[in-house]
Order: sequence, then C-alpha cells, then structure tokens
Amino acid sequence: MRFNTRLYSAPLLRGDEPVVGTTTKCGFEAWVHGRNVKPVRCELQGAKNETWGIWAVDYDEPSCATWWSPPKDTGCTADGSGYRRYEAKLENVEWGASWEDMCKSTPVTFNKRTFNSPNHCINRGILGMYGAWTVEDTECH
Repeated sequence: MRFNTRLYSAPLLRGDEPVVGTTTKCGFEAWVHGRNVKPVRCELQGAKNETWGIWAVDYDEPSCATWWSPPKDTGCTADGSGYRRYEAKLENVEWGASWEDMCKSTPVTFNKRTFNSPNHCINRGILGMYGAWTVEDTECH
C-alpha cells in the first residue's frame, strides 16, 4: 500500500455463482467511488478456493491519508557539513498498513520546500515511524 490508498477486496462472481480455483481470470472491474477500477491482483480464499479480487483505490480516500507531524530541526549533520537534519513522526498509519511503504510515499512541505519522501525512514518501535530529511543549509558550513 502507499500514501492515500485503500485496498478493497471482494469475491468475484459470475452471475450469482462465485468464481472458483483460478486467479488467471482476474479482469473483473469494480465500481468504486464513481469509477471502474481494475484489480491489482486476485487471490484464492476460503475452503472452497473462491477467487477474490483486490483493488487499490488512490482517490477519494481522505481517511487513509498519512501525514507528518511538524518537522523538528535536529541541527547540523556535522560541523562544516553544509547540511541540516529534520525529523518528523508519521501520523495516521492504518492498522495492517506497511509503515515502511507509507513512510516512503508520504510527502511533506516545510521551509517552503516540498519533499516527496524522507531521505530515511526510522522505525522507533512503539514510538512510531519517523522520517528524516537532510537539507542543504549555509549556516552549517
């Protein structure tokens, strides 16, 4: 999964009967938020090996958008480096989502610059996932 994306899943049906035992016939589109969406994959599930479609929806899903807490200036990376480091905590990660994937795909804007992702993701266990940005700074020379 990635930033601002929700996965939906449902059994595939042919008429009223479930599609069984195959993942090769996975072209069934689903109508989600007013658009037809092709599945990203199919899986066999349950005792009857029913075929389920998995759809990734990356529009009209504001509740699954992650964001960064306000980035904190942690100082120059080293004396004379020319770089300053900022860190922020990743917020609103849904249960079951990959913290690493969300970290790598959540943008942030600070100091009048937009970054598509952090330079590094730091998993601090129960404290959460943090992003770190290394930014050029003339005050660090």
